[in-house]
Amino acid sequence: MSIHTANVSPVKSDSKLAPAKVLKATLESVAIPILAVSGQGKILAANSCFLSLFSLPGDSLEGKSREAAINFQGAKVFEGEGAAGQPTPQYQARVSFGGSNILRLGVSISRIWVGQERVAVFTCQKLDSIFAKRRETQNLRDNLELKVRMRTIALANRVKELDLARNKLAKTLKTLQATQSSLLNAEKMAALGRLVAGVAHEVNTPLGIGVTATSLLSEEVAKLSKAYADGTITNNHMAEFLERSEESALIIGKNLNRAAELVRSFKKVAVDQNNEAIMRINLKDYVDDILLSLRPQLKQTKHIVHVACDEKLEIMTYPGILSQLLTNLISNSLTHAFADEGEGEIFIEFFRTGDDRLHLKYKDTGRGIPVDFIDKVFEPFVTSKRGQGGTGLGLHIVHNLVTQKLLGTVDCHSTFGEGVTFNMSWPQESRPA
Repeated sequence: MSIHTANVSPVKSDSKLAPAKVLKATLESVAIPILAVSGQGKILAANSCFLSLFSLPGDSLEGKSREAAINFQGAKVFEGEGAAGQPTPQYQARVSFGGSNILRLGVSISRIWVGQERVAVFTCQKLDSIFAKRRETQNLRDNLELKVRMRTIALANRVKELDLARNKLAKTLKTLQATQSSLLNAEKMAALGRLVAGVAHEVNTPLGIGVTATSLLSEEVAKLSKAYADGTITNNHMAEFLERSEESALIIGKNLNRAAELVRSFKKVAVDQNNEAIMRINLKDYVDDILLSLRPQLKQTKHIVHVACDEKLEIMTYPGILSQLLTNLISNSLTHAFADEGEGEIFIEFFRTGDDRLHLKYKDTGRGIPVDFIDKVFEPFVTSKRGQGGTGLGLHIVHNLVTQKLLGTVDCHSTFGEGVTFNMSWPQESRPA
Protein backbone atom coordinates (compact mmCIF):
# COMPACT_ATOMS: atom_id res chain seq x y z
CA MET A 1 0.00 0.00 0.00
CA SER A 2 1.03 3.64 -0.40
CA ILE A 3 0.80 5.85 2.67
CA HIS A 4 1.33 9.62 2.63
CA THR A 5 3.04 11.00 5.69
CA ALA A 6 3.48 14.44 7.21
CA ASN A 7 6.89 16.04 7.60
CA VAL A 8 7.80 17.00 11.18
CA SER A 9 10.79 19.07 12.28
CA PRO A 10 13.72 17.15 13.77
CA VAL A 11 13.59 16.39 17.49
CA LYS A 12 16.83 16.80 19.37
CA SER A 13 17.51 14.00 21.85
CA ASP A 14 19.44 14.06 25.08
CA SER A 15 23.09 13.58 24.14
CA LYS A 16 23.76 11.39 27.20
CA LEU A 17 21.30 8.69 26.05
CA ALA A 18 21.26 6.61 22.85
CA PRO A 19 18.61 7.83 20.37
CA ALA A 20 16.86 4.45 20.40
CA LYS A 21 16.51 4.52 24.21
CA VAL A 22 15.24 8.09 24.12
CA LEU A 23 12.69 7.10 21.50
CA LYS A 24 11.53 4.07 23.49
CA ALA A 25 11.26 6.05 26.72
CA THR A 26 9.28 8.71 24.90
CA LEU A 27 6.85 6.19 23.43
CA GLU A 28 6.32 4.58 26.86
CA SER A 29 5.23 7.92 28.25
CA VAL A 30 2.27 8.04 25.84
CA ALA A 31 -0.96 6.24 26.85
CA ILE A 32 -1.99 5.22 23.32
CA PRO A 33 -0.55 2.44 21.08
CA ILE A 34 2.49 3.72 19.12
CA LEU A 35 5.01 1.99 16.83
CA ALA A 36 8.24 3.58 15.48
CA VAL A 37 9.76 2.42 12.15
CA SER A 38 13.13 3.59 10.77
CA GLY A 39 13.66 5.05 7.34
CA GLN A 40 15.06 1.70 6.24
CA GLY A 41 11.80 -0.02 7.22
CA LYS A 42 13.07 -1.57 10.47
CA ILE A 43 10.91 -1.52 13.60
CA LEU A 44 12.75 0.53 16.23
CA ALA A 45 10.32 0.45 19.20
CA ALA A 46 6.73 -0.25 20.29
CA ASN A 47 5.31 0.96 23.57
CA SER A 48 3.48 -1.21 26.10
CA CYS A 49 0.03 -0.02 24.92
CA PHE A 50 0.85 -1.19 21.39
CA LEU A 51 2.12 -4.60 22.51
CA SER A 52 -0.89 -5.04 24.81
CA LEU A 53 -3.25 -4.15 21.95
CA PHE A 54 -1.95 -7.08 19.90
CA SER A 55 -1.12 -9.33 22.89
CA LEU A 56 2.57 -9.41 21.94
CA PRO A 57 5.48 -10.03 24.33
CA GLY A 58 7.95 -7.23 25.00
CA ASP A 59 10.64 -6.52 22.40
CA SER A 60 9.03 -9.09 20.09
CA LEU A 61 8.92 -6.62 17.18
CA GLU A 62 12.13 -4.63 17.61
CA GLY A 63 14.64 -5.14 14.82
CA LYS A 64 12.15 -6.78 12.44
CA SER A 65 11.43 -5.32 9.03
CA ARG A 66 8.13 -3.54 8.50
CA GLU A 67 7.11 -5.80 5.58
CA ALA A 68 7.76 -8.95 7.58
CA ALA A 69 6.07 -7.82 10.80
CA ILE A 70 3.14 -5.71 9.60
CA ASN A 71 0.21 -7.08 7.61
CA PHE A 72 -2.17 -4.35 6.29
CA GLN A 73 -5.41 -5.48 4.66
CA GLY A 74 -7.88 -3.17 2.94
CA ALA A 75 -6.24 0.07 4.02
CA LYS A 76 -8.17 3.18 3.03
CA VAL A 77 -8.56 6.78 4.05
CA PHE A 78 -10.46 7.04 7.36
CA GLU A 79 -14.09 8.07 6.91
CA GLY A 80 -16.07 9.81 9.61
CA GLU A 81 -15.29 11.81 12.72
CA GLY A 82 -13.01 10.80 15.55
CA ALA A 83 -14.24 10.21 19.09
CA ALA A 84 -14.46 13.13 21.48
CA GLY A 85 -11.08 13.80 23.11
CA GLN A 86 -9.17 11.64 20.61
CA PRO A 87 -7.22 12.65 17.46
CA THR A 88 -8.89 11.79 14.15
CA PRO A 89 -7.14 8.83 12.41
CA GLN A 90 -5.82 9.28 8.87
CA TYR A 91 -6.41 5.70 7.67
CA GLN A 92 -8.42 2.65 8.56
CA ALA A 93 -7.37 -0.95 7.90
CA ARG A 94 -7.37 -4.51 9.11
CA VAL A 95 -3.94 -5.01 10.65
CA SER A 96 -1.91 -7.74 12.35
CA PHE A 97 1.63 -7.60 13.75
CA GLY A 98 3.98 -10.52 14.07
CA GLY A 99 1.25 -13.06 13.37
CA SER A 100 -1.16 -11.64 15.94
CA ASN A 101 -4.92 -11.49 15.59
CA ILE A 102 -6.22 -9.16 12.92
CA LEU A 103 -7.71 -5.95 14.33
CA ARG A 104 -9.68 -3.11 12.75
CA LEU A 105 -7.57 -0.04 13.41
CA GLY A 106 -7.53 3.63 12.78
CA VAL A 107 -3.93 4.63 12.02
CA SER A 108 -2.23 8.03 11.99
CA ILE A 109 1.32 8.29 10.60
CA SER A 110 3.80 11.08 11.16
CA ARG A 111 7.58 11.43 10.70
CA ILE A 112 10.03 12.78 13.25
CA TRP A 113 13.80 13.02 13.54
CA VAL A 114 15.53 10.92 16.13
CA GLY A 115 19.17 11.93 16.17
CA GLN A 116 20.21 11.91 12.55
CA GLU A 117 17.58 9.43 11.47
CA ARG A 118 14.08 10.10 10.21
CA VAL A 119 11.55 7.82 11.88
CA ALA A 120 7.92 6.99 10.95
CA VAL A 121 5.60 6.93 13.99
CA PHE A 122 2.38 4.85 13.75
CA THR A 123 -0.36 5.89 16.22
CA CYS A 124 -3.13 3.29 16.43
CA GLN A 125 -6.71 3.22 17.75
CA LYS A 126 -9.18 0.36 17.68
CA LEU A 127 -12.01 1.36 15.40
CA ASP A 128 -14.48 -0.48 17.63
CA SER A 129 -13.42 1.80 20.46
CA ILE A 130 -13.64 4.88 18.25
CA PHE A 131 -17.11 3.98 17.01
CA ALA A 132 -18.24 3.07 20.53
CA LYS A 133 -17.07 6.41 21.80
CA ARG A 134 -18.68 8.09 18.84
CA ARG A 135 -21.96 6.34 19.62
CA GLU A 136 -21.58 7.26 23.26
CA THR A 137 -20.92 10.87 22.32
CA GLN A 138 -23.90 10.87 19.95
CA ASN A 139 -26.10 9.33 22.64
CA LEU A 140 -24.98 11.96 25.09
CA ARG A 141 -25.69 14.67 22.50
CA ASP A 142 -29.12 13.20 21.74
CA ASN A 143 -29.93 12.88 25.43
CA LEU A 144 -28.79 16.42 26.03
CA GLU A 145 -30.94 17.70 23.16
CA LEU A 146 -33.90 15.74 24.51
CA LYS A 147 -33.36 17.15 27.99
CA VAL A 148 -33.10 20.65 26.57
CA ARG A 149 -36.33 20.19 24.60
CA MET A 150 -38.12 18.72 27.63
CA ARG A 151 -36.90 21.51 29.87
CA THR A 152 -37.87 24.07 27.25
CA ILE A 153 -41.38 22.59 27.11
CA ALA A 154 -41.55 22.45 30.92
CA LEU A 155 -40.37 26.06 31.15
CA ALA A 156 -42.93 27.16 28.55
CA ASN A 157 -45.67 25.36 30.50
CA ARG A 158 -44.48 26.96 33.73
CA VAL A 159 -44.47 30.39 32.12
CA LYS A 160 -47.99 29.77 30.85
CA GLU A 161 -49.10 28.66 34.32
CA LEU A 162 -47.52 31.75 35.85
CA ASP A 163 -49.25 33.97 33.27
CA LEU A 164 -52.60 32.36 34.07
CA ALA A 165 -51.96 32.74 37.81
CA ARG A 166 -50.89 36.37 37.32
CA ASN A 167 -54.02 37.14 35.30
CA LYS A 168 -56.15 35.47 37.95
CA LEU A 169 -54.43 37.43 40.71
CA ALA A 170 -54.84 40.65 38.71
CA LYS A 171 -58.57 39.99 38.37
CA THR A 172 -58.84 39.12 42.07
CA LEU A 173 -56.92 42.27 43.02
CA LYS A 174 -59.16 44.37 40.78
CA THR A 175 -62.24 42.83 42.40
CA LEU A 176 -60.83 43.43 45.88
CA GLN A 177 -59.99 47.04 45.04
CA ALA A 178 -63.51 47.59 43.71
CA THR A 179 -64.96 45.95 46.83
CA GLN A 180 -62.76 48.03 49.10
CA SER A 181 -63.70 51.22 47.27
CA SER A 182 -67.36 50.28 47.58
CA LEU A 183 -66.97 49.56 51.30
CA LEU A 184 -65.12 52.82 51.86
CA ASN A 185 -67.89 54.75 50.13
CA ALA A 186 -70.47 52.80 52.13
CA GLU A 187 -68.63 53.65 55.35
CA LYS A 188 -68.51 57.33 54.40
CA MET A 189 -72.22 57.29 53.63
CA ALA A 190 -72.91 55.45 56.88
CA ALA A 191 -71.00 58.13 58.80
CA LEU A 192 -72.99 60.80 56.98
CA GLY A 193 -76.19 58.89 57.75
CA ARG A 194 -75.34 58.86 61.45
CA LEU A 195 -74.68 62.57 61.22
CA VAL A 196 -78.06 63.14 59.55
CA ALA A 197 -79.88 61.05 62.16
CA GLY A 198 -78.16 62.85 65.02
CA VAL A 199 -78.83 66.30 63.60
CA ALA A 200 -82.45 65.42 62.82
CA HIS A 201 -82.97 64.29 66.42
CA GLU A 202 -81.20 67.37 67.75
CA VAL A 203 -83.19 69.77 65.56
CA ASN A 204 -86.41 68.10 66.58
CA THR A 205 -85.99 69.29 70.19
CA PRO A 206 -85.85 73.09 69.61
CA LEU A 207 -88.53 72.82 66.94
CA GLY A 208 -90.78 70.93 69.36
CA ILE A 209 -90.23 73.56 72.04
CA GLY A 210 -90.92 76.30 69.47
CA VAL A 211 -94.16 74.58 68.41
CA THR A 212 -95.28 74.28 72.04
CA ALA A 213 -94.48 77.94 72.71
CA THR A 214 -96.37 78.94 69.55
CA SER A 215 -99.44 76.97 70.70
CA LEU A 216 -99.38 78.68 74.09
CA LEU A 217 -99.06 82.06 72.41
CA SER A 218 -101.99 81.23 70.12
CA GLU A 219 -104.12 80.33 73.16
CA GLU A 220 -103.24 83.63 74.86
CA VAL A 221 -104.14 85.57 71.69
CA ALA A 222 -107.48 83.73 71.52
CA LYS A 223 -108.28 84.59 75.16
CA LEU A 224 -107.41 88.25 74.64
CA SER A 225 -109.50 88.43 71.48
CA LYS A 226 -112.54 86.97 73.29
CA ALA A 227 -112.15 89.38 76.21
CA TYR A 228 -111.87 92.23 73.79
CA ALA A 229 -115.00 91.11 71.90
CA ASP A 230 -116.96 90.68 75.15
CA GLY A 231 -115.78 94.03 76.46
CA THR A 232 -114.39 92.38 79.58
CA ILE A 233 -110.73 93.11 78.90
CA THR A 234 -108.86 94.64 81.82
CA ASN A 235 -105.43 96.06 82.46
CA ASN A 236 -104.49 92.84 84.28
CA HIS A 237 -105.53 90.77 81.24
CA MET A 238 -103.35 92.94 78.97
CA ALA A 239 -100.34 92.87 81.28
CA GLU A 240 -100.57 89.09 81.65
CA PHE A 241 -100.90 88.67 77.88
CA LEU A 242 -97.89 90.87 77.16
CA GLU A 243 -95.77 89.02 79.72
CA ARG A 244 -96.64 85.59 78.32
CA SER A 245 -96.26 86.81 74.72
CA GLU A 246 -92.82 88.18 75.44
CA GLU A 247 -91.81 84.90 77.15
CA SER A 248 -93.17 82.80 74.29
CA ALA A 249 -91.49 84.96 71.66
CA LEU A 250 -88.18 84.64 73.51
CA ILE A 251 -88.52 80.85 73.70
CA ILE A 252 -89.51 80.60 70.03
CA GLY A 253 -86.68 82.84 68.85
CA LYS A 254 -84.05 81.09 70.95
CA ASN A 255 -85.02 77.61 69.80
CA LEU A 256 -85.44 78.60 66.16
CA ASN A 257 -81.97 80.13 66.21
CA ARG A 258 -80.64 76.98 67.78
CA ALA A 259 -82.28 74.86 65.08
CA ALA A 260 -81.07 77.19 62.35
CA GLU A 261 -77.49 77.01 63.69
CA LEU A 262 -77.62 73.22 63.70
CA VAL A 263 -79.01 73.09 60.18
CA ARG A 264 -76.43 75.58 58.94
CA SER A 265 -73.49 73.68 60.39
CA PHE A 266 -74.90 70.34 59.24
CA LYS A 267 -75.47 71.64 55.74
CA LYS A 268 -71.98 73.03 55.52
CA VAL A 269 -70.29 69.89 56.87
CA ALA A 270 -72.50 67.47 54.92
CA VAL A 271 -71.98 69.29 51.63
CA ASP A 272 -68.23 69.56 52.25
CA GLN A 273 -67.97 65.85 52.95
CA ASN A 274 -69.14 65.18 49.40
CA ASN A 275 -67.18 68.03 47.87
CA GLU A 276 -63.43 67.79 47.35
CA ALA A 277 -62.95 71.40 46.26
CA ILE A 278 -60.11 73.41 47.80
CA MET A 279 -61.24 76.46 49.78
CA ARG A 280 -59.70 79.00 52.13
CA ILE A 281 -61.25 78.65 55.59
CA ASN A 282 -60.83 79.94 59.10
CA LEU A 283 -59.66 76.74 60.75
CA LYS A 284 -61.05 77.45 64.24
CA ASP A 285 -64.50 78.44 62.97
CA TYR A 286 -64.69 75.39 60.73
CA VAL A 287 -63.69 73.01 63.51
CA ASP A 288 -66.39 74.57 65.69
CA ASP A 289 -68.94 73.90 62.94
CA ILE A 290 -67.84 70.26 62.75
CA LEU A 291 -68.18 69.83 66.51
CA LEU A 292 -71.58 71.51 66.44
CA SER A 293 -72.78 69.03 63.84
CA LEU A 294 -71.47 66.22 66.07
CA ARG A 295 -73.11 67.61 69.20
CA PRO A 296 -76.08 65.19 68.99
CA GLN A 297 -73.63 62.30 69.41
CA LEU A 298 -71.50 64.03 72.02
CA LYS A 299 -74.37 65.26 74.21
CA GLN A 300 -75.42 61.65 74.86
CA THR A 301 -72.14 61.15 76.69
CA LYS A 302 -70.27 62.86 79.51
CA HIS A 303 -67.17 63.34 77.42
CA ILE A 304 -65.56 66.76 76.92
CA VAL A 305 -63.87 67.94 73.74
CA HIS A 306 -61.05 70.49 74.04
CA VAL A 307 -59.91 72.44 70.96
CA ALA A 308 -56.64 74.37 70.79
CA CYS A 309 -56.28 76.41 67.61
CA ASP A 310 -55.28 79.94 66.65
CA GLU A 311 -58.56 81.80 66.06
CA LYS A 312 -56.98 83.81 63.22
CA LEU A 313 -55.44 80.84 61.42
CA GLU A 314 -56.66 80.62 57.81
CA ILE A 315 -55.57 77.83 55.51
CA MET A 316 -56.14 76.68 51.94
CA THR A 317 -57.33 73.11 52.18
CA TYR A 318 -60.06 70.56 51.47
CA PRO A 319 -62.78 71.36 54.04
CA GLY A 320 -64.66 68.14 53.30
CA ILE A 321 -61.59 66.03 53.96
CA LEU A 322 -60.95 67.86 57.23
CA SER A 323 -64.58 67.23 58.23
CA GLN A 324 -64.33 63.52 57.43
CA LEU A 325 -61.03 63.34 59.28
CA LEU A 326 -62.33 64.74 62.57
CA THR A 327 -65.68 62.94 62.27
CA ASN A 328 -63.96 59.56 61.89
CA LEU A 329 -61.51 60.24 64.73
CA ILE A 330 -64.24 61.34 67.15
CA SER A 331 -66.54 58.47 66.11
CA ASN A 332 -63.63 56.07 66.65
CA SER A 333 -63.12 57.44 70.17
CA LEU A 334 -66.83 57.24 71.03
CA THR A 335 -67.09 53.68 69.70
CA HIS A 336 -63.84 52.18 70.94
CA ALA A 337 -62.07 54.38 73.47
CA PHE A 338 -65.12 55.32 75.57
CA ALA A 339 -67.18 52.20 75.05
CA ASP A 340 -67.85 51.96 78.79
CA GLU A 341 -69.89 54.50 80.70
CA GLY A 342 -67.87 57.24 82.33
CA GLU A 343 -66.28 60.56 81.60
CA GLY A 344 -63.55 60.99 79.01
CA GLU A 345 -61.73 63.81 77.31
CA ILE A 346 -60.74 64.47 73.71
CA PHE A 347 -57.99 66.95 72.86
CA ILE A 348 -57.76 68.44 69.37
CA GLU A 349 -54.75 70.66 68.77
CA PHE A 350 -53.78 72.41 65.52
CA PHE A 351 -50.45 74.20 65.18
CA ARG A 352 -48.03 75.33 62.48
CA THR A 353 -44.28 74.82 62.14
CA GLY A 354 -41.57 76.71 60.34
CA ASP A 355 -41.67 74.34 57.36
CA ASP A 356 -45.17 75.60 56.39
CA ARG A 357 -46.84 72.43 57.56
CA LEU A 358 -50.02 72.16 59.55
CA HIS A 359 -49.98 69.68 62.42
CA LEU A 360 -52.93 68.00 64.09
CA LYS A 361 -52.51 66.22 67.40
CA TYR A 362 -55.57 64.21 68.34
CA LYS A 363 -55.66 62.53 71.74
CA ASP A 364 -58.27 60.82 73.88
CA THR A 365 -58.12 59.49 77.43
CA GLY A 366 -59.88 56.24 76.63
CA ARG A 367 -58.73 52.69 77.15
CA GLY A 368 -56.15 52.72 74.33
CA ILE A 369 -55.41 50.20 71.62
CA PRO A 370 -54.50 46.55 72.38
CA VAL A 371 -50.92 45.54 71.61
CA ASP A 372 -52.12 43.10 68.93
CA PHE A 373 -53.75 45.94 66.98
CA ILE A 374 -51.33 48.86 67.39
CA ASP A 375 -49.19 47.96 64.34
CA LYS A 376 -52.16 47.45 62.02
CA VAL A 377 -54.73 50.06 63.11
CA PHE A 378 -54.63 51.70 59.67
CA GLU A 379 -55.14 48.45 57.76
CA PRO A 380 -58.60 47.87 56.26
CA PHE A 381 -61.09 45.64 58.11
CA VAL A 382 -59.03 45.56 61.32
CA THR A 383 -61.35 46.12 64.29
CA SER A 384 -61.77 45.00 67.88
CA LYS A 385 -65.56 45.35 67.49
CA ARG A 386 -66.11 42.63 64.89
CA GLY A 387 -69.79 41.63 65.05
CA GLN A 388 -70.61 44.66 67.20
CA GLY A 389 -70.99 47.22 64.45
CA GLY A 390 -67.27 47.79 63.80
CA THR A 391 -66.19 47.63 60.14
CA GLY A 392 -62.49 48.32 60.57
CA LEU A 393 -62.56 51.09 57.96
CA GLY A 394 -62.69 54.25 60.08
CA LEU A 395 -58.96 54.65 60.70
CA HIS A 396 -58.16 53.24 57.26
CA ILE A 397 -60.14 56.15 55.81
CA VAL A 398 -58.23 58.54 58.10
CA HIS A 399 -54.92 57.18 56.80
CA ASN A 400 -56.02 57.47 53.16
CA LEU A 401 -57.32 61.02 53.64
CA VAL A 402 -54.08 62.24 55.21
CA THR A 403 -51.58 60.42 52.98
CA GLN A 404 -53.36 60.44 49.62
CA LYS A 405 -55.54 63.54 49.68
CA LEU A 406 -53.61 65.91 51.94
CA LEU A 407 -50.19 64.44 50.97
CA GLY A 408 -49.18 64.21 54.60
CA THR A 409 -48.17 61.68 57.24
CA VAL A 410 -49.97 60.07 60.16
CA ASP A 411 -48.83 57.84 63.02
CA CYS A 412 -50.42 56.34 66.10
CA HIS A 413 -49.10 55.89 69.63
CA SER A 414 -50.94 54.11 72.41
CA THR A 415 -50.43 52.27 75.66
CA PHE A 416 -53.34 50.01 76.45
CA GLY A 417 -55.36 51.55 79.27
CA GLU A 418 -53.86 55.02 78.81
CA GLY A 419 -55.57 56.40 75.73
CA VAL A 420 -54.33 56.97 72.18
CA THR A 421 -52.59 59.77 70.30
CA PHE A 422 -52.64 60.43 66.55
CA ASN A 423 -50.03 62.78 65.11
CA MET A 424 -50.72 64.14 61.62
CA SER A 425 -49.13 66.78 59.44
CA TRP A 426 -49.58 68.01 55.87
CA PRO A 427 -48.74 71.09 53.77
CA GLN A 428 -50.56 74.11 55.12
CA GLU A 429 -51.47 75.35 51.65
CA SER A 430 -53.07 72.59 49.58
CA ARG A 431 -52.95 72.96 45.82
CA PRO A 432 -55.03 71.21 43.14
CA ALA A 433 -53.28 68.17 41.67
